[in-house]
Amino acid sequence: MSSRSTPSLTTSEPVRKLWEAGQQQLRAGDLPAATRTLESLLGLDPRHIPSHLLLADLCLAQGLIRAAAEHAKSAAADLPDDAELIGRVAQCLAKVGETNAARLCLQHPEIARTRSGPALTAL
Repeated sequence: MSSRSTPSLTTSEPVRKLWEAGQQQLRAGDLPAATRTLESLLGLDPRHIPSHLLLADLCLAQGLIRAAAEHAKSAAADLPDDAELIGRVAQCLAKVGETNAARLCLQHPEIARTRSGPALTAL
């Protein structure tokens, strides 16, 4: 589980605050509170990819494979032009067994254009 990700550039102030609170709760080891906070965040912004990815990891850690897959698929539903984030979504999909969906992510035009070392390494 990585807490390095940041919210998208179009994030509202309430969403940003919930994201930061969820990150703090994770750092403190309070996984139930972090889960609730990130779910609240998704109530405000259902397309917040970093929250879906983090919740997928939290669900996987609890053995909730179906819930993890749903979060991974939600993250993949509206991919931005961000090769690193697309790679993270593809990795998350692969972790939950959604290999076809992961392959589809990697066909995103931004992947072919990227020169980002971290993004290419993640693929």
